[in-house]
Amino acid sequence: MEPELQMILSLLAQARDGNERARMELMERLQARVLAAVRGRLGTRLRNKLESQDIVQSVFVDVLDSEDPPPLEDEAALIGWLAKRVENKIRDLARYFGSQKRDHRREVPLPTSEADLPSRESTPSLRFQQGENQARIQNAMEKLNERERQIVRWKDFMNLTFGEIGHRLGTTREGARWAYSRAVGRLMTIMISDP
Repeated sequence: MEPELQMILSLLAQARDGNERARMELMERLQARVLAAVRGRLGTRLRNKLESQDIVQSVFVDVLDSEDPPPLEDEAALIGWLAKRVENKIRDLARYFGSQKRDHRREVPLPTSEADLPSRESTPSLRFQQGENQARIQNAMEKLNERERQIVRWKDFMNLTFGEIGHRLGTTREGARWAYSRAVGRLMTIMISDP
């Protein structure tokens, strides 16, 4: 087995066991390749909706959460395995954004001046839609583990910095940033799989 492949597989095993340093090193080693796979497969429609880096993060979350063993033949097989996961993620996202409810052809451009803004009065349909979105987010949040839920709450609801979150978690700012990215990636995956 190639030394680089051995190192990647070792880092993957450690990262799946929760080792943040291994997770960061694994991502550093594979990020450019996964990003290239995303950019090579991402169509214009999704490119206008999503950042390539968000898909990379989501793929890494899936890889780390999966118990699916990577191929052991050689590095090319490992990269092919990752590319297949990228394809699956992009297909899922295309399905999500392609549903009639999210059809990009039904989008309305943002107003260019304050005069073009709709009234701030709440309508029954707006209240219903907001409640529906909040319910979907709450449902997805409940499927996260307690640590992930707490990290999302600290960042998105309490507006803590990554330094503050890292201090609360007993890790570095980068460790907190990674933990947040992973939690948001899982949240995104849950919301996509539970429309």
